[in-house]
Amino acid sequence: MKKKKVTIYDVASEAGVSFKTVSRVLNDESARTSTRKRVLAAVNKLGYKPDIAARRLAGKKSYTIVFIYGDVISSYIVDLQLGLLDSCGIGNYELIMHPCPGNSESIADNIRQLIAQCNIDGVVLTPPLCDNLKLIRQLERNGLQYVLVSPKDHDKGLQVYFDERSAAYDMTAYLIGFGHRRIGFIQGDPAHSSSHARYDGYKKALKDAAIAFDRNLVVKGKFGFDSGCRGAKKLLRRSEPPTAIFASDDDTAVGVIHYAHGVGLRMPEQLSVVGFDDVPIARYIWPTLTTVRQPIRAIGEKAGQLLIESLGKQKESAHSKSTILEYEIIERDSCAQLSD
Repeated sequence: MKKKKVTIYDVASEAGVSFKTVSRVLNDESARTSTRKRVLAAVNKLGYKPDIAARRLAGKKSYTIVFIYGDVISSYIVDLQLGLLDSCGIGNYELIMHPCPGNSESIADNIRQLIAQCNIDGVVLTPPLCDNLKLIRQLERNGLQYVLVSPKDHDKGLQVYFDERSAAYDMTAYLIGFGHRRIGFIQGDPAHSSSHARYDGYKKALKDAAIAFDRNLVVKGKFGFDSGCRGAKKLLRRSEPPTAIFASDDDTAVGVIHYAHGVGLRMPEQLSVVGFDDVPIARYIWPTLTTVRQPIRAIGEKAGQLLIESLGKQKESAHSKSTILEYEIIERDSCAQLSD
């Protein structure tokens, strides 16, 4: 027998209020805190799913947010998307994915067209777009609320991030703890503030361990497999190559491992390699990759939650404007104690 669909009238009966009160709560209109809590409890208990089209007709909101990212789909972007979808599912919002490649001027034009064509309520911006002031001002001029994911500056608007500098510091210290002193570093895309934070953490850990910084052990990169192959080739051809390489992201680390296998190095006995992010391939490559696990999906989920709460103007929300999440070093098989 087909299960009867839960209606707004069922929610009203369960909460002991009128269906108009339920409608006001679900459309984020004014309602007493105690009433709102009672209605939301009834919604959760009954498993009620509001009709988004009907909610749009009932008010000015579209119940749609946009996830704006660069032109490359990576594991990082996919995990952020999954986290955002988790929040959208709970808040009964729809999510639009919008790639936004190009320079600052073309990005601003891109967003102007998006806003003109789509009825949207808010935006989530990822690196490096979250540091594009021209883009942010464009959103503000159009009255759109936004959340910044891992921005450079942590003193403006809604944002979610974790301490990338400290994470890179801890990972470098981890390698030092294995006896490594010649630690190579492959930088990330210079357009991303996270690249600079990770590099700073690396240098600070060396300094605190009284290890002289060697510029020859650092190579520029762009994030990604090819960047790792090129960086490893440069580092491992030095007259004094590193005994360990810290790659700014996992895809770069995979490129390092690929190149090292190709030139016959045994890992981790002859070369230790670490990465950053803990994307799925870190568990599947050999040797499995020691890396920094940043809570990417949790970052996406929290970004969506903050944006939806802000759009609903829920004054009882206890969340601060900035949310800092924790990271973790995941130990696998790509590191070994440096032999004498």
